[in-house]
Amino acid sequence: MKKLIYLISLLGLLACNKNTVPVDYSVGLHYKGSVWVEYNGESYENKDIEVNFTLSEDGKSADIRINDIRFVPQMPVTVTTVLPVKVSGSGNSYTFSAHGVYPHSPAGVEQQKYLINNLSGMVTGNMLSFSLFFGDYPTRFTGVACSKVPVNVKNPITISSPSPIEQITKVALSETQQEYVQAGNAMAFRFLKQLYDGKNLICSPLSLQYALAMTANGASGETLQEIIDFLGYGDEGINALNAYSKILLEQLPAVDLDVTLKVTDALLVYDEFPLLPSFKQAVEETYYAAVDNMDFSDPAQVAARINEWAGRNTNGFIDKVLEADEISADAVAFLMNALYFKAKWAGSDYDPMFLERGTAEEDFTLSSGTKSKVKMMRNMDYHRYAPMDGFTVLALPYANRKFYMYFLLPDDNNLEGLLEKLQSTSWEEIQQSFRSDAEVYVRLPKFDIENKFNLNEALKAMGINRAFRAGMAQFDRMFAPKEEEYYYWIGKVIQKARISVAEWGTEAAAVTVVEMGGATEAGPGEEPKRVYFYADHPFVFAIGESTSGTILFEGVYSGE
Repeated sequence: MKKLIYLISLLGLLACNKNTVPVDYSVGLHYKGSVWVEYNGESYENKDIEVNFTLSEDGKSADIRINDIRFVPQMPVTVTTVLPVKVSGSGNSYTFSAHGVYPHSPAGVEQQKYLINNLSGMVTGNMLSFSLFFGDYPTRFTGVACSKVPVNVKNPITISSPSPIEQITKVALSETQQEYVQAGNAMAFRFLKQLYDGKNLICSPLSLQYALAMTANGASGETLQEIIDFLGYGDEGINALNAYSKILLEQLPAVDLDVTLKVTDALLVYDEFPLLPSFKQAVEETYYAAVDNMDFSDPAQVAARINEWAGRNTNGFIDKVLEADEISADAVAFLMNALYFKAKWAGSDYDPMFLERGTAEEDFTLSSGTKSKVKMMRNMDYHRYAPMDGFTVLALPYANRKFYMYFLLPDDNNLEGLLEKLQSTSWEEIQQSFRSDAEVYVRLPKFDIENKFNLNEALKAMGINRAFRAGMAQFDRMFAPKEEEYYYWIGKVIQKARISVAEWGTEAAAVTVVEMGGATEAGPGEEPKRVYFYADHPFVFAIGESTSGTILFEGVYSGE
């Protein structure tokens, strides 16, 4: 086995170009290569695995994600460190190690069988090598990967959103801004109803808000008002929208430093269409948006630039947002938001919220009445719950109880009815209905959901119309004047989102991309009270921050 490892490392060094340029590992580098699996004296190769490596600012730990390792050829497993791995080294060379880490495994796989007993390796320039063991199996995975991007290029699009240094007690909002939160959450429920088609769903109203808010700064007249009305700001205007968005961007990540929350914005602009200085200043100062310019003549390069940015700003959780053939010929800019969330459930290593050994296969009744088997997590505690008219809401806390995941379960198996009811139920009303007076017996499915949506039709149905009409949209505050008169409009709005809910906690991310088109022509007691929250039929879920009431992510688990 040692000879095999040495041989693979040697082959990796030969295959990867040698790098002597200083490398900035803190920006997150992406590697691609192969893994050799040794089992009972036999070996086979996993091709095209990807590894993401991000070094912490102090250089003492790193986040590592290894995608699509296959214990058997038919079963991909994503290895993700729940806590940062320990590293040592300096300059271009670091070694890393971790023990007792659970990977994300596909639905139907007993995750505890795949506990990583040992993960170790090294990164040197554009080569990364590692080995790991899964559970009690006599199997070693040994991999070598080369960087997918030139390591002497620090950042194709720089990250500029602030990172919190000190924890704050709450998000500080004025009374008017608290009304914006409720308006935004009402939009979130309308948005969810528009997108639901009977299948599992994950989306982010907050990511959409940031992408559209930046876009609104380049609009005027009816186009601007439609976007502001959709977002829930009424007559307050663009200045109110910008001030509120900046507060959330700066303060949401700071309310719990044991929760990873990243809100990142960027613009990728066709270099033949310079931005107006006033617009560029607004997106840079308010949204901390990095503005980058490039030649749009090669759609593959444009898509690669966007996808690299999306992967880096979601810790590799979302990889490909756009294909080359989705880049329109008349595209002149892309306004982008990435929202990333990762948190452990509240509790401790000695008293976790969910135990792996407590998860069991149980029936889940689909909307059609058909039953399917799902992995159901179990817990009992004095959780916050809210009995509403026709449905019950359960709030499960993360880390230091500032962020919660909310589960909205209809009393009967009628998810369509619940979505309709939410159109006239405020999030504030739900929050005010929570109580903690009973032992809540919880059963929740583990799940992984990933969606990609073209939001054009949904946004039109919700009131944004003129912005999509070439020759009618008013985006006269975004681009500098050109010799020929140009018209600008929103070509498409794409959102890709993903969530993974398991015993350890939750990881979720969303990337929203607004493509701008341009052309020269128009167109307790002695006996405790008990509540049973058994999510054994379709339900709505959301992730929110409690001090502001902001909904970050929302979705539906239908079992289909």
